[in-house]
Parts: sequence; C-alpha cells; structure tokens
Amino acid sequence: MPSRGLIVLVALVGLGSAALPDGSPRFSQLMGWGGGDPAAIAPAAAEVGFTDLIVWNQDREYVTGLVREAHAHQLGVYVSLYLGDVKDWERRYPGVAAPLQEMNAEELAAAARIEAEL
Repeated sequence: MPSRGLIVLVALVGLGSAALPDGSPRFSQLMGWGGGDPAAIAPAAAEVGFTDLIVWNQDREYVTGLVREAHAHQLGVYVSLYLGDVKDWERRYPGVAAPLQEMNAEELAAAARIEAEL
C-alpha cells in the first residue's frame, strides 16, 4: 500500500498540473528534494511533473551526477548550502571565520521589537 505522503504528493501534483479556467497551467515551477541515486530520481521526478530539484548534498561528484541526470530530463537543479554548521566549517577550513550572516543595528532593533510583542 502506498504511503500517505506519496498519495498526498501525487494528489497535489495532479491538482497543480490541471489547467486554470483560462487554460494556463497552475504550476510554472514544481520543485522537489530528497536523496538517492540520480539515475533513479531524475526520470521519476520528470515523470510526475517536477520542473526542478533541490539538492542538499555538497559532494561534488554526487551533485555533478545529479545535474547531468536532471538536465537529461529537462530538470533544473538548485544546490542548497547551509552555512550555520560552524563546527563542520571549522573542520574543513581551519583558521577561516565561518561566513555567518550578522544583523545590523536596524535589524537588531526590529528583532527586539518583534520579540517584545511575543
């Protein structure tokens, strides 16, 4: 029996791929993410209507393979980077400060106002 999540995904893709009353498609972009073998992921994603894939993997060979497979199925690829893992950054780049976002005075004041309202 298919999982509930898969059933919901298929239903959403079905609803989203149906045309609007004026004939235009509902989705101009449908993105998915996950992991696994790029040779299996790309054709499956294209078959159900995805236009793009998001990948969290930072392994160069894996990402290169995913891009190759995705492009063969007319899928775009977005690589998501997470820079908040300071320990991993320090391990990979010893002596180099992690490129963390810092809020300016105006942003800090806005955050304080928002927190005061909670």
